[in-house]
Amino acid sequence: MISAVSGGTLPATYYALRGEKTFEEFEAKVLSRNLEIELAKRIVLNPVNWFRLPSGTFGKSDIFAELYDETVFDHATFADLKRANGPSSSSMAPTSPPARASATRRTTSTRSAAISRR
Repeated sequence: MISAVSGGTLPATYYALRGEKTFEEFEAKVLSRNLEIELAKRIVLNPVNWFRLPSGTFGKSDIFAELYDETVFDHATFADLKRANGPSSSSMAPTSPPARASATRRTTSTRSAAISRR
């Protein structure tokens, strides 16, 4: 079973999908890239996004989701996650902490992610 919260859901989901290959691939696919610059380029250089962003139903997080989908997860679906047969992939679901716990965790770094396996 994998349990992840907030920023930890990205490496945890990648691990559930790719298994041990994560340790070979994750740095190049995610950590060594400047995803913020890539996001900015998609906003500025793609005229389609100029019209989607002010719509009120579409935002930067949608563009980030597209970026992750295309360049990190290779358009993987929940079916792919299940086929990967990773650690308890059938019970894999991103979670978030309760509001009170979230407030107390603000002092801890959200940049580090821990993946625990049982």
